[in-house]
Amino acid sequence: MSGDDLADLFYLTGLALPNTPKYRLAATMKVRGTQFRVQDLKGNLGSSDLQGQVEVQTAGERPKLTAKLWSATLNMADLAPTLGTSAPKPPAEATDAAPDNDRVLPDADLQVNRVRGMDADVTYKAGSVTAPRIPMKAVAFHLVLADGVLTISHLSFVLDQGQFAGNVKIDARTDTPVSNIDMRINDVDLSQFKSAAMKQAPLQGTLLGRLQIHGKGSSIHKFAADSDGAMTVVIPHGQMSDVIVELTGINVLKVLGLLLANGQGQTEIRCGIVDFKDRQGLLGSTTVFLDTSDVLITGRGKINLDSERIDLSLQGDPKKLRFLRLRSPIALGGTLDHPTVGIDAKKLAVQAGVAAALGALLTPVAAAIAFIDPGLAKNKQCADVMSQADAGLQN
Repeated sequence: MSGDDLADLFYLTGLALPNTPKYRLAATMKVRGTQFRVQDLKGNLGSSDLQGQVEVQTAGERPKLTAKLWSATLNMADLAPTLGTSAPKPPAEATDAAPDNDRVLPDADLQVNRVRGMDADVTYKAGSVTAPRIPMKAVAFHLVLADGVLTISHLSFVLDQGQFAGNVKIDARTDTPVSNIDMRINDVDLSQFKSAAMKQAPLQGTLLGRLQIHGKGSSIHKFAADSDGAMTVVIPHGQMSDVIVELTGINVLKVLGLLLANGQGQTEIRCGIVDFKDRQGLLGSTTVFLDTSDVLITGRGKINLDSERIDLSLQGDPKKLRFLRLRSPIALGGTLDHPTVGIDAKKLAVQAGVAAALGALLTPVAAAIAFIDPGLAKNKQCADVMSQADAGLQN
C-alpha cells in the first residue's frame, strides 16, 4: 500500500485511521471469516519507519482494530498531520488573532462520525526520536477507542533526562467533543536545553510541572479556546545565567559587561514557580516568581489561547544596591509562534521591596506546589523561601 494519507483508506476499509504524511507499507494479510490479520507490517510514514502486527474484527456492532506498533526512529514532524496541522495559507489581514498558518494550536476538526464508527486498542512505542531543539529519545502510548470515547493512557515523551507524561481523554459521543488532559513534567534537567553556540545552558536545575485542563471543541485550537484548568511549573533549586538575572534587575552597566563577556556567570536559583489558571481559554498568572541569590524576579500577565497573544511582564527586585538601575519591567509579547521580548518603558515598575513582594505570593505558592506534588512543600529550598516570606524576612 502507498498513498498520500492513511486516513484516505477510510473509504476502502471503513476504519478511522489517523491523518499521516505520505506512506508506503507492506504486510502479509490472512483472512478467516470476519477476522483480518495483518502480519509483518513494515514501511514508512514520511521519514519515520513503522513496524508491527494489526488485527481487524468486523463481526461486532462496530469493527475493532487491535494493533501493536513500534518505530525504530520517529520524526516528530511526521506527527503534524495527525495533530491537525494544516498546510500554510496566504497571509491574512492584520488582526488581534494569529493567522491560521501562524498558529501553534492546530484547528483541523476531529471527524466525530468516523470516530464513533469503530473501536480500537493500539499500543505504540518509538525507540528513538528526531525532534528539533528538543533532546527527546522515546515516545509511547496506549490508545483505546470504545463507543465514541478515545482514551490515551501511559502517554510519555521521554527526554535525555526527564519526561513529559500523562493521560488524554476525548469524548466524541456528542457533536462537540469534550476533552480532558492531565500531563506531568517529571524531573526534567534544564541543562540539556542549549544551542550548539552556547558553552552552557541559560538555566540549570530540575523542572517539575503539571498541566490539567478540561474543555469542549472539535480541534486542538477550539478546545484550548474553551478550556478551564491550570498549568504550573516549579524549579526547586538550580542556577541561571547572570545576564537573565541582571536584565530583570536592571543594572545597565553590568548587563552590558556580561553581554560583552558572553555572560558565562551563574546565579543560584533558590526556588522558582510559574502558576497559571485557565478560564475560558485565558491563561492568567496567579504566581510567577524566581528567587535567586541576587534578585527576586516576579511576573504577571496573561496568554490568550484563542488569539494566541502573549501579554506578560517580569520585574526584578534586587537584594543589593544597584549603581544604575532602570525601573522598567521586561515585556513579553507577540504570539506563541512569534514571541517578542523588550523593555516596556511605558510601565514604571513599582518596587515594593523583596520581603513584601515575596510575602504577597505566599498563599498561591503553597497551592501551586501542592497541585504538582504535595511532597514539594518539604523541599528545603522552596520551604525556606516560603517560611521567610511568612516571617516577612528575606536574606
